[in-house]
Amino acid sequence: MLTHHWHRLPTRYYFGSRWAPLARLALRGPDGRVRLAWFIVESGVVISLMQSSVAHALGVDVSAGRKERIPGVGGG
Repeated sequence: MLTHHWHRLPTRYYFGSRWAPLARLALRGPDGRVRLAWFIVESGVVISLMQSSVAHALGVDVSAGRKERIPGVGGG
C-alpha cells in the first residue's frame, strides 16, 4: 500500500514554504534500472506533470503525447 508523508517545501511564489503530501516511489525504467522519485499526492488532478527527462528515463514516449499549455504553473 502506498503511503505518503507531509513535507515542508520551499516555494518561490508564497512566503517561505508550504506543506505538501509527498510520496517517494521506486520506478523501474525500460532498461530495468530502478529510479527513486518524489511525487506530490493530489487527489483532484486530471494530468500529471513531470520533466521530459524523467519521462524519458521511465520509457515514456513524450512525442506520442499532445503538447498542452498549462496556465498558472511556473508563473505562466
